[in-house]
Amino acid sequence: MNEVLRNSVGQHSHISKRALRPRSSPVVFINTTQEEAEQFQEIVAIDDIDYLTQAIALTALFNGAIDNTTGRFIPGKARELIANYNESLDANSQPYKIGIFNTHQTTLTQQNSAVSAMISQILETLKRVMGVALGASSVAQMTAAVTDAFTNLDEQSGDAWIFWEKKTSNKTTYSYAILFAFQDSTTGKLMFALPMSLEIEVDVSYERVLFITVEDKETYSVKLDTMKVGQLLFPKSPGANALQSARRLGTRSGSADLLAEPRPITDIVVTNWAKTKTFATAATGLYTNDHPLVQVMASEPNVVNPLYDGNQYLVSFALDGVRQTLGFLLNCTLPDGELWFVSI
Repeated sequence: MNEVLRNSVGQHSHISKRALRPRSSPVVFINTTQEEAEQFQEIVAIDDIDYLTQAIALTALFNGAIDNTTGRFIPGKARELIANYNESLDANSQPYKIGIFNTHQTTLTQQNSAVSAMISQILETLKRVMGVALGASSVAQMTAAVTDAFTNLDEQSGDAWIFWEKKTSNKTTYSYAILFAFQDSTTGKLMFALPMSLEIEVDVSYERVLFITVEDKETYSVKLDTMKVGQLLFPKSPGANALQSARRLGTRSGSADLLAEPRPITDIVVTNWAKTKTFATAATGLYTNDHPLVQVMASEPNVVNPLYDGNQYLVSFALDGVRQTLGFLLNCTLPDGELWFVSI
């Protein structure tokens, strides 16, 4: 059933802060902080960084729509969550209710064909559910995310978005929950999201599933449950104000005053937002979270492409053995060549 979109999230200021999770694909993965249990592999594809908070707010709502006993997305529970959310909005937030555009359930199959063929089937189905011609960047990120539901599973086997249902010597069944949030030139004044789950049955052992590649030929049955929802975009001023605040904080003279309890970090990589271009690397550096300002200092960097003060970059690094990726502004390059990044 289609429902008219009227509004969307108005209480985004209360959403918990999250950290970007690095992956080999160009997808931006958003994980919650440790105090939250996250059931979706969340993928946010946005052209304008000012809408990142809204994308996180929209995706966070659907965590309760995953059945903890099966790992599957339950559209009925999602409808309930949306209804409760919309009812909770105050009078000033009424233009920002969440609307349901479409729900879709289907089963896709293939016999001894390349894994890439099943990925293509799923992508074509999701494009039809979306009903808009997504930009090239959004399509690329969607493709990478769906591919991850079938490959690189050895790296994800213990993650919350995978539920292993059946493991035998000749068959494996698992559920993989994904949530896409999209905003680009094709979505107009709306932010769209697709919460979904894939119930994947493949005729090989669990040990083999963990190392499947897109070139392998396998027999699959995939049940797809998804829902298309949307919101009006929030005014850009909150994000713009946050950006200006970071610029003001980051350009105060003297970095020493801002470095409260710096922590050592290693293996620093500076890329563009799509993670398709590397600008610099550094073996060591410092990380400081002096709320509301977060900083990264990259020591003795190897700069492979020019960086410019005030531009936004993704900075990936290891902190206490945990890989993190965050969006930053390059505040400046210090006289000794050290790169000074401040939070957006």
